[in-house]
Amino acid sequence: MKRILSILLIIVVLLCAAYFFLIDRLLKTAIETQGSNALTAKLDVADVTFHLFPTSIRLEGVQITNPQQPLRNVVEMRALTAPLNIGAIIDRKIDIPNMEINGLRFNTARAQSGAIANLTRAAATAADNSAATLPDINQLARQQSQTQQDELEKTRLDLTAILNRWQQQLQQLPDDNQIEAYRQRAFVLQSSNNAAGLAALRQELNNQIGSARKLFDEFTVDMQRTREQFGYARTLPQNNSTTASATPQAINNMTGALLGEQFKPLLLSITQQINQLLNAENGRALPAALLIRNIALDGQLDLGTQPLLFTGALDNLTPQPKLWNVATSFTLAGVAGQPSQFSARGAIDLRKTASVDMRFDLRQFPLQEFPLSKNPQLTVVVEHAQADIQGLLSLTGNQIDINLLSHFQQAALKVAGSGDASAQALANALRGVSDFDLNAQISGDVQRPAMKLDSSLSQRLAAALSQQLANQQPRTPNRAPPAAMSPELQQQIAGIQQLSSDFDNLLRQIMAKQAALQSIVGP
Repeated sequence: MKRILSILLIIVVLLCAAYFFLIDRLLKTAIETQGSNALTAKLDVADVTFHLFPTSIRLEGVQITNPQQPLRNVVEMRALTAPLNIGAIIDRKIDIPNMEINGLRFNTARAQSGAIANLTRAAATAADNSAATLPDINQLARQQSQTQQDELEKTRLDLTAILNRWQQQLQQLPDDNQIEAYRQRAFVLQSSNNAAGLAALRQELNNQIGSARKLFDEFTVDMQRTREQFGYARTLPQNNSTTASATPQAINNMTGALLGEQFKPLLLSITQQINQLLNAENGRALPAALLIRNIALDGQLDLGTQPLLFTGALDNLTPQPKLWNVATSFTLAGVAGQPSQFSARGAIDLRKTASVDMRFDLRQFPLQEFPLSKNPQLTVVVEHAQADIQGLLSLTGNQIDINLLSHFQQAALKVAGSGDASAQALANALRGVSDFDLNAQISGDVQRPAMKLDSSLSQRLAAALSQQLANQQPRTPNRAPPAAMSPELQQQIAGIQQLSSDFDNLLRQIMAKQAALQSIVGP
């Protein structure tokens, strides 16, 4: 018996040792494996600590890979602590009342790719509304001519359609023969002193005059609308030398060309993560149902080299919102003692039609070493600035709308341009800028959204590049003088000028018919 007790004691000791030495490692392996399968990208945990009495678990060094960008993390956490209910785990329905997350960060870089072979899907490509490189001066010159030609052709077609419509309207008024017939009737009725006949004729003529007046008023309104189109043709240059009068889209969208490479990946990753959230199939890949009713958290947002510290709370976080019948919400606020003010709130409801509403407000943030452009032709870095940034995200179904409004004050820009003439012109335009706006918009289908970047810098950049474009011809050695306007442009302008004369003639016809009818009725 004593020998049996000794053997049992040894077994118990070995089991306890196995528990204390292996449970954390086994849990770490299980969490990483199951979590990676659910996320379709690697979930890394540096350390796991499990306590039996009271039952709780603590994860340290958590990195959750962004499946759309495997070299970056969606989120990173220094530590995550949560109580556990063994009975709930056995029942495969885990309801955690409170959790704590410390050191939360977003969109951080990974040392190694978190993609999993045959599991991680390639990112969807979003619609691109901005150029990838700075426009070439000679290409812009060709675009200038084509833009003028396209705009003139559209103007000619629009004006022709309007003129045809009004010529048909004019046919509703009496022609010269009908007006002369009215005049003869009036003479006969007056000669025979037929008062009743004259009254009926006068009523008929007044109706025709009313129609003419109405037609005249409507036509003059259309004339006002077309005046700008006629004016555009009159102000075109008389040769092919480039001016800023008809700047191509490539110049007008300078902000997109210059800043797109830096901001597009960051902004579009938001839509990719939302799209992944909408297609998560309610957490079916998880081994159990999971609901975390409240999470107290703290962390930082990385803006340039200056971190923004925050605290907050997240309620009803679950990968199975339909199962638990809950919507997720959060609130964040900046940590006291920082020079800036920060607040954010939002709600995500995926129980039926997907609905997301998030907004944040950051005021007086001391931005430092923040890259605006890493374009090799022109790099722009905000050395320091006072930034106000507001953001709004709204999603209903699969239609998303993100608006980001930023205002930078007391800014100092560090600008470096390549040897290219256009890059140097843009660099010179940016030097000395101390106050500017930067706005971004993403809209459309969440799987392939369109993005637009704009800024108060656009006008300054466009003016600089337009001037460079205008100076390109004279500054190029051994180049012939600017050619006369192309025959195509001349023909289109002549056609529009003829349309202008046709419009004036049509207006005179309406006025003449109105006057002729009025002369029959009398004063």
